[in-house]
Amino acid sequence: MKRSRIYISEFEAEERLRKEDSYSLPALSLFACRNDLLLEGMDALTITMAEEGDILVTRIPLPQPYLRWWGENFCRVTNTSPALVLSESGDAAGRVSIYRLLQNDESLYELLRNNEVVNYAVIPEYYAMCRTLGLTVTEPDLSVAETLSRKSWAAAIRNRLSIPPYSVSVSSPEEYDICVH
Repeated sequence: MKRSRIYISEFEAEERLRKEDSYSLPALSLFACRNDLLLEGMDALTITMAEEGDILVTRIPLPQPYLRWWGENFCRVTNTSPALVLSESGDAAGRVSIYRLLQNDESLYELLRNNEVVNYAVIPEYYAMCRTLGLTVTEPDLSVAETLSRKSWAAAIRNRLSIPPYSVSVSSPEEYDICVH
């Protein structure tokens, strides 16, 4: 039996790799209260990577008319979503990683074990899910991904190679104040 590829996406990877002692400037609220909508739209775009018979795992199910249109014009794919974790009050519990949702949804274990998982983001929750389900990890070690994801690492390389714009790393609000004044 041919194994299907399973595409899983997590578009908040940078936030999940941020070191606890790092600082970030406040984000612009261009899309106030619309982040979930944007992330759901990005989930839906993963369909462009799929080929006939592939499986997309998205946080919420894709609309059937969208899947039908895509299947009639490009290729047929299966879409599945993990069960949402509910809080005690019955509300969906925050933005829990999709890998944690998958790890907690036993109904999807066999699907994940019997097909090839094509991972979009290398984050701790992905590795935890693979350990729990006994999946083989083909991605680089998490420490490599964490290093390469840091803006400070990229800035240091750029500075070392004398490629503008030059950067300065700061590790406290006081250092930031000194840099900008």
